[in-house]
Amino acid sequence: MLILALIAQAALAAGPCHYDRAAMLTLDQAAFDQDTTGGWRKLEEDGCEA
Repeated sequence: MLILALIAQAALAAGPCHYDRAAMLTLDQAAFDQDTTGGWRKLEEDGCEA
């Protein structure tokens, strides 16, 4: 029972944040910072937090 509780907690801690890391790393600074439909804004919309 404890193992199931730990697995459930780990799944919740992972959160909804899913993104293509390689694609994010290929963005230049302007694309990551200034694009209103991508970059960090897309990460924020998807629930990603640092």
